[in-house]
Amino acid sequence: PSTVGGVIAIAALGQNLEKRRRGWPTRLGGVLLAIYVWRCGERVWQWRSSEALYMADALSWPNSVKTRHQLGTVFHQQGRYDEALREFNASLMILDDNALTDHCIGQIYIETGRYKLALERFEKIMRGHGVGFSAFNLWMLYVDYGFTLVALGRFEEAIEPLEKGLSRNAAVPHGQ
Repeated sequence: PSTVGGVIAIAALGQNLEKRRRGWPTRLGGVLLAIYVWRCGERVWQWRSSEALYMADALSWPNSVKTRHQLGTVFHQQGRYDEALREFNASLMILDDNALTDHCIGQIYIETGRYKLALERFEKIMRGHGVGFSAFNLWMLYVDYGFTLVALGRFEEAIEPLEKGLSRNAAVPHGQ
């Protein structure tokens, strides 16, 4: 939207310049303006959906940790688990110290019943620095970790992470 406004302002300026003289700078300016308008329109079109936006960004910047993670998140929300795992793993290949990305992979493993693989991810996170987690979202890591332990029948081990997660989530009054 602001890009479109900028294009309109530059087009008006270009139109005024063109009225004054018709030399090669004006023609070059017109060509550059046309390219700019085309690229702006293309970018605005990419904003039509999260998938289109992050897919275009992943093609332009394949080594962007954030872009690959966000594209994985879009696929995860759509239930396209294999594609989400591909993007999350691509993000971790660029930078392996991102606990939030590992957590997203763990969530997919929980949702698809692959609890042993989910446990491996959660144990990796617990051994690391917890990059991507802070006070507002740490509770979900502990709850998912505890849930995975319960799904694997490791009930005694699940008590501590579940208590920790529920006590950190202000939206769960019975957990306080």
